[in-house]
Amino acid sequence: MASAGLIAALGYALSSLLIVYLNKFVFLVLRFPHPCTLTCISQLHVLLFLWALRKAGAISLRRPTAAQFRRLLPVCACGAANTVLGVASLLALSVPMMTVLRKLTAAMILATDYVVRGKRESASVTGSVALMTAGAIIAGSADLNFNLAGYVLVFLNNGFTSLYLVLMKRAGEGDDSVGPLEIMMYNAMLGAPAALLAAALTGELPVALPLLQVASARQLLVIGPVNGAMGFVINYFVNWCTQANSPLTTAVTGQAKNVVTTIIGFWAFGEYRYSLTNVLGIGVVYCGSTVYAVARFKEKQQSELPVNSHNP
Repeated sequence: MASAGLIAALGYALSSLLIVYLNKFVFLVLRFPHPCTLTCISQLHVLLFLWALRKAGAISLRRPTAAQFRRLLPVCACGAANTVLGVASLLALSVPMMTVLRKLTAAMILATDYVVRGKRESASVTGSVALMTAGAIIAGSADLNFNLAGYVLVFLNNGFTSLYLVLMKRAGEGDDSVGPLEIMMYNAMLGAPAALLAAALTGELPVALPLLQVASARQLLVIGPVNGAMGFVINYFVNWCTQANSPLTTAVTGQAKNVVTTIIGFWAFGEYRYSLTNVLGIGVVYCGSTVYAVARFKEKQQSELPVNSHNP
């Protein structure tokens, strides 16, 4: 992994860790348990930040061609679904259980990347992802707070995450590639109305709007600009990480981050009920993450070896 790829991966891991607990803080401490409305507000702020940065001359956003737009549409549709489902599953499950179940994303990435892009991973990479998946299953088998709706949401979230990352990687390849900022902009443009529609269809919107009207200035600051800024940062890093590395690297970076998130989640907010099996499963995931890192490092070294030429 080159230095740019490493920075992108670290930025993605840190920002995604922070936004998980920021959203939990909004749900449980600020008493605003409305994920679709929160997602809509966050996506609108992403667009606001992009517009402000463009006006200030800090960034440039290209208008996509017809071919680029056709490539962007499925990416943004999956991204919108992924965002809404991710926030909704965080509300339905405790942080440790959500992060454990999210580790199954890496297995879906392998399958999706093969179907969409025809990409095969090495045996060592496939084995490490299988090990992480086994750890997730072990940890999830001891869920003392089983929530069927939460499980359905997180598995749908896993599926859309895998599609989003693979399609985004493909959108960044070729002569008509699309940059991470353009993907972020159109993802937010589609994600905001999609989240608003979901809030209306689920009956969340009529309950959420009165809460926003009576919220204090500090609460509105966290729900709005602060959450939106974190949404902007994590969108940028997930797009950059995927294009600088690979969809699987982004997924596994997320899984490694999830281990840290899970450990903090044991004590944060008082939601988690301790289980030894769950802890053992997390240990297996740690092993899988280590094997993956070693496998990727070896592959990178081999790709950088000079090709020997032999004179006749």
